[in-house]
Amino acid sequence: MDPVTHITAGALMGRAIRLRAPRADITIFAVICALLPDIDNLIGLIGPELYLLHHRGITHSLPGIAALSALMAHLFRRFRREPPDFQPMFLIALAAMAGHVFLDLITSYGTQLFAPFSGRRFSFDSVFIIDPVFTGLLAILLALSYSRRRTRFARTGIALILIYPMLSLAVREYTRPNAEAALHAQGFSCEKLELVPDAFAPLRWKAIAACGDSLLFFGAGAGNNSTPVDGIRSFRRADMPMLRIGASRVSMFRTWEWFARYPFMETSETGSGGKIVRFGDLQFESTWDFIRKRWNGGVRPFSLGLTLDGSGAMTGWSYTRPGRETVTMHVR
Repeated sequence: MDPVTHITAGALMGRAIRLRAPRADITIFAVICALLPDIDNLIGLIGPELYLLHHRGITHSLPGIAALSALMAHLFRRFRREPPDFQPMFLIALAAMAGHVFLDLITSYGTQLFAPFSGRRFSFDSVFIIDPVFTGLLAILLALSYSRRRTRFARTGIALILIYPMLSLAVREYTRPNAEAALHAQGFSCEKLELVPDAFAPLRWKAIAACGDSLLFFGAGAGNNSTPVDGIRSFRRADMPMLRIGASRVSMFRTWEWFARYPFMETSETGSGGKIVRFGDLQFESTWDFIRKRWNGGVRPFSLGLTLDGSGAMTGWSYTRPGRETVTMHVR
């Protein structure tokens, strides 16, 4: 999730704990630990492929946060005149980092819980990556924790971190029959339907249905209406042999294939008889028109382009990072 939510969650954990160390020091320590797993964002400075491979990787895994917690507990004790015992500081650090991992796990991006032993990505698809209601409630409880009943409010905030995603999952399952009815009403018979949080979830979900060579995409609300919120849009499923043309020359295509959850493709002809194939992931598409137009300047983030000549040989490729312009590379 966003850094504000991680900071708030870490502060709540610090406020909920009683140790002989000053409460302010414990709170700051918990906040730092709650942010620490995102240190892997720095790897994006080296290159976009490493970011796809390692963001929410080892620093977000169970072995990784255990090692980081031990390191942080040791550093905290080292720089204090009257250091508290190692065990409680380790447990505070571990709780704060586990809270970070949990808050990322409930979004749709995916988290490698068992890195470096496994690259499998896990997701609960429960909460959108930015949820003003969720974060706002946590912030209110954090503010209330500075009153006389500080521990009670802080612990209520921690409970909310666990309860809110579960309630959101319940709303998702309540919405599922509505989304299925919308497909049937339009005459579609699909083998698989998934609901992924969109902005303003749990009231709005991205419905993604696999139907033959197509992926159907529409907004599903939590009401009893069987009409899609914004109409059903159809995307062509990504052609894996086409994607592997790029993979045979550039490792980024293999990495992107591993990373993408709902890959689709769009093609356009070039003037020289070749074509441009653009691969995208519906995980990063929105059902909200204003988000599609404004996010990334209207260009889909995490999208990959493949340029082919008239004979079908690869001549170039491109990649669009979130919030940044498209980087184009030519292949000799």
